[in-house]
Amino acid sequence: MTAPGMSKHARIWLSDGSGAPTSDLHELSVTHPTLFGRPAPYKGTFDALVPIGTAIVDAARDDDSLFPEAEWCLTFPAASGEIYDHPEQLNLATPVVLQGLIEGKWLNRLSGTLEWRPASLGNNLLADGPGIVTTLGAIEASEQGEVLVSYQYAHDNQAVTRTQRSTLPDLRGQNILELVRAVLAYGRDTQQAIDWIDFSAMGTTAAIVNEPARLQAAMRASGLSPSELATVAGFQQLGVRFIQDILAEGIGVPAGNPITIAVRDQHGTIVGQGQLTWRAHRPD
Repeated sequence: MTAPGMSKHARIWLSDGSGAPTSDLHELSVTHPTLFGRPAPYKGTFDALVPIGTAIVDAARDDDSLFPEAEWCLTFPAASGEIYDHPEQLNLATPVVLQGLIEGKWLNRLSGTLEWRPASLGNNLLADGPGIVTTLGAIEASEQGEVLVSYQYAHDNQAVTRTQRSTLPDLRGQNILELVRAVLAYGRDTQQAIDWIDFSAMGTTAAIVNEPARLQAAMRASGLSPSELATVAGFQQLGVRFIQDILAEGIGVPAGNPITIAVRDQHGTIVGQGQLTWRAHRPD
């Protein structure tokens, strides 16, 4: 791993902890409780060149619609070959640095597919700053902090601010120590460098797709039974309606409008910030 601040780009392991079936992610042998309490395995992949602090992202499709998520990332205070080579030695006393991430989602690209990567890679931003220096154990104890990701869109000719928020207490009970160990072991075994490890969108306000009321309304409207929802086909059917309903609201980030991120520690001090803007697709 590289020390924070050494580069304006980072190689980040992006986690998906949603429990949704996917066809293009590596599944780890680590589970955690999802929003409805059911255990699900962590899955993920690498975004090899995540900008730090500021970025402009170009859409590749005419129908692209970007929705940001507020997420936490972890690295270590100093590069350590020992940590990388022997992740099993990590424990709750291990010092870490936490920082915030804008995890971009081209939400339209998730509809009717099991592919996760086209919607999630190349549209992310790591906040710039010192982050929160803490330990893995403190995450499970009393550590406080928050990631706020905000943008504006227009509704009835009025500017509306939407904010996604994830707090450090949202990480409690999410098996973070085992996730970090598993990601480092995967990087070691596949000889892939890792600068930061992302934890997925944790908490009901971290992402629009995490909002329980939206999920429950889509489940009721789908007319699918619990057994049908447990199948891949049923989940896809639910997902198509769920995503289409969100897109129809017109509350994604308008092209050209900045998405800001602010990370605050337990004292309310800003320890990370940044801005991401996306540009609409321009036909060749």
